[in-house]
Amino acid sequence: MEVKQISLTIPDGLFKASQKYTDEFGYRNMQELILELMRERMLAEKIARYKAIEENMKGKSRKLTKARALEYLKGL
Repeated sequence: MEVKQISLTIPDGLFKASQKYTDEFGYRNMQELILELMRERMLAEKIARYKAIEENMKGKSRKLTKARALEYLKGL
């Protein structure tokens, strides 16, 4: 797996709170905390998007071609 390095600037208060949270909840370092938060956020948004798609499709019994399905998804 290829990795990329980034630089992150955050306010001092948030930095200190993050350090405390990292220690309290057993993260090895702040990087581990940030990576977990990013994964959780992206997964939550993906789940919400799929739920919205399912809700929009309720009661619609028409069959979509692949092209129409992709068009529908782009419009969300």
